[in-house]
Amino acid sequence: AAAIRIEEGAYVTLLANTGSFFATGNKNYFEGAATNLQISSLTTAEQKFLDFVDSNGKPVLVSPKMLLVGSALKTTAEDLYKGEKLQSGSTTSVIDRNPHAGKYAVVASPYLNNTAIKDQDGAAISGQSATVWFLLADPSDRAVVHVAFLRGNQTPTIESADTDFNTLGMQWRSYHDFGFGQGETFGGVMSKGAA
Repeated sequence: AAAIRIEEGAYVTLLANTGSFFATGNKNYFEGAATNLQISSLTTAEQKFLDFVDSNGKPVLVSPKMLLVGSALKTTAEDLYKGEKLQSGSTTSVIDRNPHAGKYAVVASPYLNNTAIKDQDGAAISGQSATVWFLLADPSDRAVVHVAFLRGNQTPTIESADTDFNTLGMQWRSYHDFGFGQGETFGGVMSKGAA
């Protein structure tokens, strides 16, 4: 249960886009008719990522490593990752080479698009979409979401005790203290995709 809550919290934080973390002004967001996951939009995201500059006007020099998509885009993302040759559009439009083959590991999560998934309080998760996708850096280089653990303890604390004297048995309880925050805007690019 703690592992599921950590995963949920990370995706809730990512999708909430608090304070316009992913925004045109941060140069890590784009939307519009041509932003569905495809070769051209992945190329746009890659260029945005590679063009990041820090506050001193110097290049960030971190490369994207993974393509995060919802379950609705998993097959498309895997085709972009594995496919050497792709067809697009009608039968007359053929791309004979996929420039992104093998570049970005695909990570698919139903948290991005499955509206049947609710947060820990039973509320809808803000920002879910069947068309949203992210191009992300390796989190050890630049993370867009940070998870902090109380005293660095990354595993739940489990405590046990005897039950009351008139009852045979043991009782158990478990707790895990952690929190989430936004990381670095240079850690990823978000595409809203076209609905």
